[in-house]
Amino acid sequence: MMEVIERLAGQGAAACRQGPGDDIVEFETRTVPHQSLMDGKAAIKGLQDRYRPKGRRRLKARALIIAGPSGAGKSTILESYAEDHPHLTDGPDGDVRRVVLAEAPKRPTQRSFVAAIMQSLGSRARDAWNTDEIITKIGRLCDQLKVELIMIDEAHHLCEHTSQDNEEDVSEFLKSLLNRLGTQIVLAGLPSLLHLRDYPQLRRRVQPPVVLHPYSWTTIEGRASFMAMLGLFEAQLGLPEPSMLFEHETAKRLYCATGGYPGLVSKELSEALSLALETGARRIDLSLLGKVWDRFEPGGMPQLAADPDARPVPAAKLIRGTAHNPYLADRAAFLKLWAKMVREHATMSERANRRRPRQLTYRPVSDEVEARLAA
Repeated sequence: MMEVIERLAGQGAAACRQGPGDDIVEFETRTVPHQSLMDGKAAIKGLQDRYRPKGRRRLKARALIIAGPSGAGKSTILESYAEDHPHLTDGPDGDVRRVVLAEAPKRPTQRSFVAAIMQSLGSRARDAWNTDEIITKIGRLCDQLKVELIMIDEAHHLCEHTSQDNEEDVSEFLKSLLNRLGTQIVLAGLPSLLHLRDYPQLRRRVQPPVVLHPYSWTTIEGRASFMAMLGLFEAQLGLPEPSMLFEHETAKRLYCATGGYPGLVSKELSEALSLALETGARRIDLSLLGKVWDRFEPGGMPQLAADPDARPVPAAKLIRGTAHNPYLADRAAFLKLWAKMVREHATMSERANRRRPRQLTYRPVSDEVEARLAA
């Protein structure tokens, strides 16, 4: 890993001659190929491989759920996969969009949900069209554009504001959508999305899910993967000197600050790079990361002295202590911060896996939705 960083250090010196904004854009738009991202893309590739063009015997379309908390890297996986499969506009087959990326509306109805898919295909649904008409149009567009895979980000909005009774209708709607379009679908969102698998009508049409967890600091493999990810991020920084982010002490404090989530690591390091470029720092160290933490977690207004005639003190002495800063805290304070981070992990995991209190009761699957969406 050190050899990779040293080799890129020379490239970094040249990169720093660009404007600071260019360096930040370069860092934030490059995809770091860490393990969970590669695993997610491999699962999507497996789903896309099920596609068969017209004229060949087709497999039933299936859905893949990619679930994880904010910062786990869901959107990055979808965006990276879409970048690997760009639209072709000048080939012999005309406009070809084998992979399409859409985003679910925040409070979607069935109509607004499929309208968002249609918009991602480069077309717009007319106000007079109902859900069935939009799905018919999407099916035709998918055939014309040779769409093999539709990826939908923020898909948890489908079931986020609905009752448990209505979740079954959502799962039935998705099954009907798979039947009508014949195109593989990826649904990415918060862990609540996994509850859709509880319903038999969709369970048979869903691939094994990809559940994104933060990297583990407890296992050898998890810690090694986290440190390797830090090495990959560092190689993208382009600073004149190696920052050695993957060394134990720095990696441990980065883990405490971010909980091991790739998206949060990227955010911290992007801000650290911005600060390094502002101040002319040649590398990112714990002191600089501590300043980044204070940017994200600013202290309150300093207290006024009770005596207006008291001698003023330097502003630096009014800066809050380091006990709450994971990069600068001493060992005793750091252990308290680590314990707090562990509790937040446990709470998040419990919340993600919690089922609503009352027992699931399965109603007979009605034909209402299927009939409404039938061609």
